[in-house]
Amino acid sequence: MAQRRSNVWEYFTVNAADNSRVTCNLCSTSVSRGSKSASAFNTSNMRIHLLGQHPSVSLAAKTPRATEVARSPAGCEKKQQSVMAAFSHGKPWEFNDPRSLRLTRLIAEMIAVDDQPFSVVCDDGFRRLVHALEPRYTLPSDTYMRKTAVPELYKLVRDTVHKVVSKVESMSLTTDTWTTSMCSESLISLTGHWIDASWQRQSAVLQTSHLPGSHTAANIKEKNPVSDQ
Repeated sequence: MAQRRSNVWEYFTVNAADNSRVTCNLCSTSVSRGSKSASAFNTSNMRIHLLGQHPSVSLAAKTPRATEVARSPAGCEKKQQSVMAAFSHGKPWEFNDPRSLRLTRLIAEMIAVDDQPFSVVCDDGFRRLVHALEPRYTLPSDTYMRKTAVPELYKLVRDTVHKVVSKVESMSLTTDTWTTSMCSESLISLTGHWIDASWQRQSAVLQTSHLPGSHTAANIKEKNPVSDQ
């Protein structure tokens, strides 16, 4: 019996925080889609990865980028294109469609910036609003937002902050205790402050962790943020 040849997308998932990269479902390796521009994305690196790291995978041949259009009267061709465009406009986007990934990332940013619960994507009012704005977009589950989208966004922000602060020569550190409206638990954070090359004041939260008990000097003194990582 002949072995079934698979589509390359069966083995990769697009990174929700950076749609120019994909993650191999077999070994979790991050692979570039060949460009930072969506118009130039391709599957060459993905195929090379599978051939080199997972030789047992049998891939189907590449789908041609363009097919020869049968000759027909100009009017009929335009009409056919209009019908195809109308059909495409009403067709739901695939999960890995760059337009869909962009909206998912924006919703993840909204949850983080506005301190919203992950369950907001399940609320009827929010779902109706999103559908009215873009009916082709399918909202992901709250589980996906909690376990994938927001954590990937956190990693992106963390790496960006690390890149920036690694170039800072002098920094002042402050700490503060606070609570969020989303829960009753107390938190303690460490914030860095510095002056950039343009003499503008900058700051970034470097660490946040749970602070149980009273906000007394003794408790704060004994707190070790690294223990919560």
